[in-house]
Amino acid sequence: MLGVQYVNVETVDSNDLAIIPAEIEFVDTTSLIITFAEAVSGHAAVTSGGGQAGTSGTSGSSGTSGSSGTSGSSGTSGTSGSSGTSGSSGTSGSSGTSSVASASIDNAVARYDGTTDIQGSSVILDDNDNMSGINNLTVGGDLFVDGTAFVVFQENVSTSDNIITLNYGEPGHGVTAGTAGIEIDRGTATNYWFVFEETTDTFRIGEIGSLQAVATREDSPVDTRVPWWNDTEKRFDTTGDTYIEIDVDTTEVSIISDNEPGYYQVGTLLTLGDITDTDIAISQDANLIEMHAATVSVFNVTDNTQRLGVSTDTNIVVNQPSDYIAFEVANTEEGRFTTNGLQLKSGASVNEILDSGDTLDGSTDDQLATASLIKFKIDELADQLVNVQDVNSDSTAASGDVVLADTGGGDVTVDLQESVNAQITVKKLTADGNDVIVTANGTLDGAAQIVLDTQYQSVTLVCDGTNWFVV
Repeated sequence: MLGVQYVNVETVDSNDLAIIPAEIEFVDTTSLIITFAEAVSGHAAVTSGGGQAGTSGTSGSSGTSGSSGTSGSSGTSGTSGSSGTSGSSGTSGSSGTSSVASASIDNAVARYDGTTDIQGSSVILDDNDNMSGINNLTVGGDLFVDGTAFVVFQENVSTSDNIITLNYGEPGHGVTAGTAGIEIDRGTATNYWFVFEETTDTFRIGEIGSLQAVATREDSPVDTRVPWWNDTEKRFDTTGDTYIEIDVDTTEVSIISDNEPGYYQVGTLLTLGDITDTDIAISQDANLIEMHAATVSVFNVTDNTQRLGVSTDTNIVVNQPSDYIAFEVANTEEGRFTTNGLQLKSGASVNEILDSGDTLDGSTDDQLATASLIKFKIDELADQLVNVQDVNSDSTAASGDVVLADTGGGDVTVDLQESVNAQITVKKLTADGNDVIVTANGTLDGAAQIVLDTQYQSVTLVCDGTNWFVV
């Protein structure tokens, strides 16, 4: 006879694996119907019972039946069985103590204990098909989650897959949601994203709302070169004929343009151009600026001296401590400017430049006349050069004139015009009874006039600015 309170039923398939019935229905006190969701092969057995099954053991004849029921009853049920009239029923209750049973839990999933019992569990499948209470879950096939979220409350999530696919099942062309990637929960701080952005075709990283593009590079960058942005490939490159190179071991910085050196820096030494040919070098330690043309130094500036030209050939040197500017030709100094003026190779020096406002009278060896002053003096001297005049009547004569007088028509008077350093010559050309009379504002050798009355007779006079003198 089956107890009407509860029984434990074991259902296993042909592989001795527990299966869960869809429904168990009591027909009467001696039989029940087990229904499965689909056809199965295996066996079912009532493994334990309790409660009223013990009471039915009171009858001696039915004690054996009680024993069958006892095999599935709990220990407490066995106590109830011992209260029967038949002592053997009590014995059956005692064997019930060794059987396994569990209290009834709503929506609990039954489990097979691997021997003979189907037991209750802490795994709950509620009326809304929600499952809870699973500790470890092993899925032999694929796991599909059709919900909108997959939440794991664990510190570590591991997978043996080598590829994780995000945005799986995208129906459109590209990520129609705009972005796909990983979000990091930062608590009260703004969450962090590492995502692919469809509109820019880039991976982006940063706080939500402040994302930055993730830069990529070529597969095999060149060591020590500074990367440059390749907008065609959308990446950083280092290869090419023009580049910047930084060697942290030698502290050298180089700029190469079209495979030609254009810039070097080693420590505090900066070089513009080809260090093996033509360049400008700036040394911070030596306080030096130097220019090379075909490796030859043509310009040099230090704290105290400056040189323009080749130091071993032709150059100009400015020496600050000694206060001079020197000129060298073929490595020989030809002259220098000092505080005393221009000193030439012979040792003479020039400390004054005379211009058109000065005079050459009383000039010294340390004075140098300008072109305008020299021209002025030449013009002045030109006024004293010979200027021949043929006259046959009264006339005047100025400095530098040579007057040739023809007295055939009568006496001829020549009046001299006074000027400093003036020189005039007067000559009678003809043989006749007429005279050449030379006059002036001043005296002529102390006289008022000089008379020339013989053919080819002449007189030359010089003036001191007031009077004339025969020479």
